[in-house]
Amino acid sequence: FYTKYQEKLEAALNQVSTSKREMDKILQVIAHDLRSPIKGIAILSAASVHEDASVTEMRESLRLIQSTSNKSLDFVNNLLELE
Repeated sequence: FYTKYQEKLEAALNQVSTSKREMDKILQVIAHDLRSPIKGIAILSAASVHEDASVTEMRESLRLIQSTSNKSLDFVNNLLELE
């Protein structure tokens, strides 16, 4: 009885370990996919507040920030809908 219980426990632990590795891979992909737009937003916002930026440059940066933010938000919303 103990051996069968131990085998079942080991199988369950292996399954959990495999699931954890798969989840880690998924989280890495998500983090990678979000890092680029967030970095872009940070760069654009920094350029927008630079004292040498013209109004036209600031407006274009804000348009790009808005577009990138909306795309990133759509990405996150799509992930949440998968649940």
